[in-house]
Amino acid sequence: MANNIHLWFTRQRMAHKLTAVVLMVSGVTLAVACAVLLIYDYSASRLRLVREVTALADVVGSNGALAFGDTKAAEETLRSASVDGHVVSARLFTRDGTQLAAYTNDQKPARAFTFDNSLLRSPEPASRFAGMHLHVLRPIMLGGEVVGSIAVESDTRDIRSRLAGFGIAVAVVLFATIWLAFWLSRVTARITCGPIEYMSKPINPKVLFSLIEQPSSQGHPAGDAAAQAPMAKTFDRQALLGRVAGDEQLMDDVIRVFLEDCAQQLTAIRGAVDQKNPDAIRTAAHALKGAAGNLSADGLFEAAGLLERIGAESRMDVAEAAWRRLSAEAATVIDALRREISDNSEESLCVR
Repeated sequence: MANNIHLWFTRQRMAHKLTAVVLMVSGVTLAVACAVLLIYDYSASRLRLVREVTALADVVGSNGALAFGDTKAAEETLRSASVDGHVVSARLFTRDGTQLAAYTNDQKPARAFTFDNSLLRSPEPASRFAGMHLHVLRPIMLGGEVVGSIAVESDTRDIRSRLAGFGIAVAVVLFATIWLAFWLSRVTARITCGPIEYMSKPINPKVLFSLIEQPSSQGHPAGDAAAQAPMAKTFDRQALLGRVAGDEQLMDDVIRVFLEDCAQQLTAIRGAVDQKNPDAIRTAAHALKGAAGNLSADGLFEAAGLLERIGAESRMDVAEAAWRRLSAEAATVIDALRREISDNSEESLCVR
């Protein structure tokens, strides 16, 4: 399963990979943050409920101390706990642990309230969560002496409702944030991954070389001296390697992108020359000139720049000669680049 996912991911376009990484990082980060907030809110809600029920038990217990010995009066006192709709039951115990009075609302308690008898005589309060209920035990003091205890059982509906609302809010925030991250990553990917968008596509050298070697249908003579100018350096490997911070793998990727795009750019230039369209010549030659400059292919850069000027000046009489020079230089550059990739691949295999 993991291998299939990895294989699928490696076959995706660079822009899609960037989007997937952004979404994964955003989703995991937000999920962790929301989980931390949820745990904190759950713990805080439990502590708050304990404080509220404890305060209620203290108030009821202070009145119940006066009613000890009178079961009916004690039961009436416990009924005052019904002011809190979450109280399930309340009980009064004597000092020896005997139940004196009890109050239960219409709900059925989840389980019997049981504490160690030693705790019933302890001046220290006790509380615990049992199932969906909270049990609180408070001592009743009279004259500085423990005379009994009061036990209050409360449900946890507020906590569950709060968690449900928090979960809905988290889901909405996660959905909205991930959608926003997806939209922003798609926009960013188009800007940052433009030059390497075709990196994962296979190269078809036969189509490229057949395009360059195909004779022009117009057959114009190369009669302009400028079009016959000497060519500059074919491919400056050190300059390109320095541009990618010495990363030979990245340099190979840049070369592959250029080889893929070069075929399309040469097709556009040749079509513009055949159609004698100076504006199209200028636009297509400018695109190839930029790609050649990024690759440090000075000869191809100059040839494309010459054809760009010819298109800008509408000098269609020498466009064919400039195209022939450009195609020859492109063939030389492509051959050198293919050898560069082949040499690097062999070195990589030797290292392995």
